[in-house]
Amino acid sequence: MKFVICLLMVTLILLTSASGNDRNASQYVPHLVEIGKIGNAFLGQENSVSIDMVAGEQEQAGIGGFDLLLSYDARMLSLTSVVPGAFISDCEWEYFVYRYGRQSRCGDELCPTGTFRIVSIADINNGTHHPVCFAATPGERHELAKLQFLITNDATFECEFATIRWVWYDCGDNSIANVDGRQLYISRRVFDHDSDPEDSTSSIADTTAEYPTMFGANYVCDTITGKHEIVRWIDFVNGGVALMCADSIDERGDLNQNGLPYEVADVVLFSHYFTLGPSVFGMYYQAAVAASDVNADGATLTVADLVYLIHVVNGTALPNIEQDTVTCTIHGQELMVDREVGAAVLTLSGNQSPVLLANQMDMQYVYHPTGKTTRVLVSSTEGYTFRGPFLSVEGDILEIELASPQGGMVDLSLEVIPLPGTFELAQNYPNPFNASTTIGFSLPHDGDYELIIYNAVGQKVADLSGSAPAGYHRVSWDAEDQSTGVYFYEISTGEFSARKKMVLLK
Repeated sequence: MKFVICLLMVTLILLTSASGNDRNASQYVPHLVEIGKIGNAFLGQENSVSIDMVAGEQEQAGIGGFDLLLSYDARMLSLTSVVPGAFISDCEWEYFVYRYGRQSRCGDELCPTGTFRIVSIADINNGTHHPVCFAATPGERHELAKLQFLITNDATFECEFATIRWVWYDCGDNSIANVDGRQLYISRRVFDHDSDPEDSTSSIADTTAEYPTMFGANYVCDTITGKHEIVRWIDFVNGGVALMCADSIDERGDLNQNGLPYEVADVVLFSHYFTLGPSVFGMYYQAAVAASDVNADGATLTVADLVYLIHVVNGTALPNIEQDTVTCTIHGQELMVDREVGAAVLTLSGNQSPVLLANQMDMQYVYHPTGKTTRVLVSSTEGYTFRGPFLSVEGDILEIELASPQGGMVDLSLEVIPLPGTFELAQNYPNPFNASTTIGFSLPHDGDYELIIYNAVGQKVADLSGSAPAGYHRVSWDAEDQSTGVYFYEISTGEFSARKKMVLLK
């Protein structure tokens, strides 16, 4: 008989705990601790989310400290700071700190990729200063902390809700102490961001869930005994950030927000962005960002989007965009690519004046004195592409971004060839040639050079002399006004001279 009675009592305790009800809760209204909800947040921007407490009714008014543990999806959010809320500051609490939390597995699933803990204590010493308030007024809303999150700029997450949730690893997580520290309050109910805390049936609390859990302090906390009982007397509400849908800001392709997507003005404005920066969009920056993901790959404001936009405007857009792997080789000051490329954006150190080497392409570049960098865009509004040498620069290259001919992102492989150790004259290409050819040579150091072209009888027909920095160089010769035959080109620098033969066929 005693065994049956004991079994019934244990069953009653477990059922009560599993339901999320308060086995030892106060008869008064509990505290409500709520994570704020932000709607229509812009991608790539920072947003503040508050943690508020609605003070409950209690026999001994006020709280003396709290220990909160929260989780978030690090794919969509990056926590940049946590600062005391207005209540903590106004009441002059003495201690407030946050730190990033630990990671572990939740059953067969990974826990959220980001966790952090907030601890605050009203009075940590018995000095002359003491807090001036302890949230004593029932029903009042008090801001405990303000969270600052940077939202991803990955457009594949548009329209998603990035949930910020409470998480428990032990009985001390997400707990509140009364003023004198004799009483510890823990979770009673837990509500999702879209639930009504007034409706107790919508609570997701589950005290049978093993740690770590997102469903409240588990049944182990109800078995702890002492002089002062742990009380389930806090209701927790999850929150988060709703990421704005791009279509709700502006139509894809309409970067200048004139209501007409995919028109030439959008191409011109987008081109200016790569050299002049976000200021070209004026007060409609967020709308332009949303509209810029023209190729729908989730990455905004990329040179691949520009190329795809040009294809759309020209009526040559392709339905399937493949990602290319392109090797960009740097020969001293000269850059070349081994595959067809639709456009390139570069950031160069200092105030540079790059030289365009690619045929049929256009180049824009602007020096930014603040950052002491030069931004360069190589593109074609006609949809042309380039391969081989495409740019000559004077100084260091800080960043390179390439787009495929179809407007896809490029997996870039950089190959830096060191400066030449000797003088060298290369064979012209093509050879034989019709009308024009390119002559390559290398200089181990800066200096002047003479490059003279002679016909078969030794008459000088062209002078391509100049001055160049150390590195690999190419010059072009247009022989449109010359006759078919054998020609010779000779280079000399004072330390070096060489001569080679080439053939003009018309």
